[in-house]
Amino acid sequence: MIFNTKRLKENIRKFTEKPIVIFSASAGGRSALNVLRRYGLKADMFCDSDPEKWGCSLGRLPIVPPDEMYEKFGSTGANIVIGSVTYYTEIETQLLEQGVSPDNIFYVWSLFMVLEHGINSKPFSLSQDEIKKSQQVLLEILKAVHKICEEHEIHYTLFYGTLIGAVRHKGFIPWDDDVDIAMSRKDYNRFLKICKEFLPDEYELISPFEDNNFTYNLHHVMKKNTLCSLRPINTSKPAKLGIKIDILPIDNVFRVNSRIAELQSKISICLRKGSLVKVGVVSFRSIQKDFLSIIAYLIPRKLNFYLLGKINSIVNCFNTDYCAIISQWSNSIPMRERVFHKNVLEERVLMDFEGEKFWAVKDYDAVLKNIYGNYMLLPLKSAREAYRRYGFSFDTSDSR
Repeated sequence: MIFNTKRLKENIRKFTEKPIVIFSASAGGRSALNVLRRYGLKADMFCDSDPEKWGCSLGRLPIVPPDEMYEKFGSTGANIVIGSVTYYTEIETQLLEQGVSPDNIFYVWSLFMVLEHGINSKPFSLSQDEIKKSQQVLLEILKAVHKICEEHEIHYTLFYGTLIGAVRHKGFIPWDDDVDIAMSRKDYNRFLKICKEFLPDEYELISPFEDNNFTYNLHHVMKKNTLCSLRPINTSKPAKLGIKIDILPIDNVFRVNSRIAELQSKISICLRKGSLVKVGVVSFRSIQKDFLSIIAYLIPRKLNFYLLGKINSIVNCFNTDYCAIISQWSNSIPMRERVFHKNVLEERVLMDFEGEKFWAVKDYDAVLKNIYGNYMLLPLKSAREAYRRYGFSFDTSDSR
């Protein structure tokens, strides 16, 4: 994908034909303001339904009640960027009831798609029936992966939200729709080879090396004849994925806050960002001042994935005391929240999960507290939804 300056200018011109209002004076709203400013755009105001925020300011912009926004712009006089993920549906419904056109409603995390590609992508939540259906398939895949790992002495652990689910719910987080497992780079490489021979026919190993439109930089085990599709921005051809579980490699890292650890982090993040820009998941403008990310963007994606794995494999030759899932690092997450002492991940226990037993790190409390803080605290009820951000559609039909 070549960065199209002419198209960007035209999309910005269309977007700025009307004043810009950011609905939600929150962290998400601040993110929307930062994205707009990165493109040289100005918002006119923040709007929020919380009376305590009225009359205050955020980013030197006034925060006004919805009635004042409607009085000033009517239902057609402004482009409104919703800055909240949690309350997106409620805010959108409120705007639509006031006569605001869907074409004038935008989502904070899709702003760069609007400005660079002219696509106004919206998030949507999955129904409880869809979540349950996908969880049944995910459990089926997890059981198949567990069987292969047991037969070939590959050590894995449940991770991220899947590990929280095992600890807190003895199964899936009720509103969660994915599964993450992690294993050492050595076991990860063995698993990929073994899957090609021993993975049952109803499943498929999905690799970032096999599809230039592939959005992710890791491998998945997918159930065939299921569909969860994403249309990439740089092509008219949809990249299709079925319901899948994520397989995450754990790599050695050097001591946190050391210069060599910062270099390892920098290279890994740049390779990842450059790859994501190629398929439109990250804005080109977010890397235009970052030389390493631009280089990563220019090289072929398959080479990008190869280098990411190769660099981390080299680091694995060193006898370090720390490890992390480096392939998922980003600038928004402090390194200390993603790095663990090796001893923490070495001991495992079998944990109950949806009536089955799967492996998890014994000291799950240390791992989860490091990432999430108080992981036993349930989120607000309004936040307990499974959202697809980048234009995903969901279908579990028997054929594609």
